[in-house]
Amino acid sequence: NFSFSKILYDIGNIDSLDIYDLEIVYQLIPTTTNDQKHLEIIKRSLPNIIPQLLEDKKESKQRRNFSHSNIYLVRLHIFRKLANLLLEQDLSELDLLLKPFVEQFTISKEMALFFDEIVGAADKNDRQEQFWNIWNQFYHKVIVTGTIKNNSNIHAILKSYLLAWDWWREDVKEWHNLKKENTLFYDNIVRDLGSNPSVLYCIAKVLNSIGSTFGSQGLDWIYKIIYNNTVLQLGNLEIKILHYLEKFLRAYIFHNKQKIKE
Repeated sequence: NFSFSKILYDIGNIDSLDIYDLEIVYQLIPTTTNDQKHLEIIKRSLPNIIPQLLEDKKESKQRRNFSHSNIYLVRLHIFRKLANLLLEQDLSELDLLLKPFVEQFTISKEMALFFDEIVGAADKNDRQEQFWNIWNQFYHKVIVTGTIKNNSNIHAILKSYLLAWDWWREDVKEWHNLKKENTLFYDNIVRDLGSNPSVLYCIAKVLNSIGSTFGSQGLDWIYKIIYNNTVLQLGNLEIKILHYLEKFLRAYIFHNKQKIKE
């Protein structure tokens, strides 16, 4: 129930705080807040620390001394806080809070980590409208980035963004934020980015986890990728892709024996 309403302070002073100070300030702000003073602190300070939040780990190590070696934990705490807070916001506020992340999008594992934290928060918090609004904001950036091949950072971003999350339970078969009306997302990805082998990897993996109920649609996605990209170079993803495809097709054939026979 903490409020700034009775505290006099100058919002301009927030500019003097560094990422380590702001991590503490962010933790004090309630996740479910809609208080404009709380949100103004984030909107004012976030653009200034985005470069550090999304900075490649190798570059970060080169620039910072030993006393700043805990940047990874600070980044993780901020991402986790923001992920939960974003899912609680009205769509108009959500767009404003996301804007600096979209504008300063980077090809880094840190960007993938931000997506991971949003998926993790959405797994615990059923906010389908907010979740897909966030995902739609990043769609164009991900598509442009995904045209670059053979980059491990891009693979990490696509894996998180296409929901081929590393942390799904082994027995998970569906997800409350991925319903039939959301599968247009994968139709568009296959159309716009099917030439990237990471997309085939992600879709094959999703069809064995949270997308297992989309068998026939999944078959269409796989078919379109392979038909439109007959010389697709799978590289070091080949073994994993074949594993997921075989597993998916075995299950599909088992559940559709009569249909296939007919």
